[in-house]
Formats: sequence, structure tokens, C-alpha cells
Amino acid sequence: LPPEPDWGGAENFNRTLLLNDEQYRDFADDIFTSAAIDRLSGASKAALDRVAGTLDARRQAGWVRHCHGDLHLGNICCLDGVATPFDCIEFSDAIARIDLLYDLAFLLMDLWHRGLGRHANACLNRYLVSLTPAACDAALAGLGLLPLFLSCRAGVRAFVTARTCRSHPDDPALPDTARAYFSLAEEFLAPAPPRLVAVGGLSGSGKSVLARALAPAIGA
Repeated sequence: LPPEPDWGGAENFNRTLLLNDEQYRDFADDIFTSAAIDRLSGASKAALDRVAGTLDARRQAGWVRHCHGDLHLGNICCLDGVATPFDCIEFSDAIARIDLLYDLAFLLMDLWHRGLGRHANACLNRYLVSLTPAACDAALAGLGLLPLFLSCRAGVRAFVTARTCRSHPDDPALPDTARAYFSLAEEFLAPAPPRLVAVGGLSGSGKSVLARALAPAIGA
């Protein structure tokens, strides 16, 4: 699909954050605390300010396309042995015409939420190696957007799940699930401490295999 230069970018993403904040506050002091909402919205705005230039540059470079828009695990099935997305967004250009990495971030976030960090790592890396070398370099330059993208996606699942609580009040697990997504949204915006792992050994002793196994566990 062709680029969508009229969508995406920092200004449109700010609208997304404002909408998320409105949705959170509909459940203030019911499922989410007002203090937590203030904290997450403030951290999200600060993160957006830091990466606004990258968002706008990616829009101009053609990374905003008509995407699935709702690519969490609940909208992916295994069809004839192939992971197949379904139920894409058709009712809103603002939700569907987004940065490609923001679309992928929904899947990465949901894998992380379910304790499948290694799978999220493999998914992201498989996406990157599927690109041409030039496109991969450009995509790597955009990875600094992932904390904000992942946080926003977790926030969406938080308020959607909170809304489901009202239509299914007999399900005691739903409020905790909504809060877990909300907490994850905050965690994604908290900078992880840097780590240095030194691996040594003779040629053929398994250094690369070990590094490949360790990397997903430390967020690499």
C-alpha cells in the first residue's frame, strides 16, 4: 500500500495520547487511580516530545501506511499452519493509517504482556531481516519509538479491557487484567538500566548461540 503522508507524525500521535487519557479517566478511581493516570499521561507526553522529530521524519520517509490497526493476539489466528491476522480496522482512518512500527508494536506488546518476551524479540527481528538493507537501516533508526509505541498499545488494551469490565461485571479477572496492561504501559516508559555482557571463548565454542539466547532476556 502507498505511503499516507497526511497521517501519522507527532501531531496525530499527540491526539492519540489525548484520546487515551480521556478513556483512562472514564475509569478513574474505579479501575485506575487518578494519580496513575496523571503519571502515565505525563510520561507519555514527555516521551512524545523526545521523539517528535523521528515521528515526523518517518512520515515524510513513507513509513506511514494503511495498516491493520488492531494487531493484538486476539486478532491473529493460525490458518492452515500460517499466522493470519483478521478483523482489521475499517471504521477509522486515524486508527488504521499509522506508522508501520506502531502497528507491529501491538503484537510485540501483547506477546510481552503474556510473558513471551523471547517471541516478541524474534518477531521484531524477523520483521527487520525481511526488509531490504536500506529499509532495515531506516527501520533501525526508528526503534527509539518503540517504548512510546509499546506503552500506548498497552494503554489501549487497558481501557478496552476496563470497558469490558462494565459489560461483563461477573468476570472477576477483568479488572486485574486491565490494571496489568496499565502497569505495563508505565513500565515501557521507564528507562531500562544499560547492561554489558561479555562473552568469550574459542572459535566454535558457542559464543553466538549463547548471545542469541541471552539477548531477548535482557531486552536486546
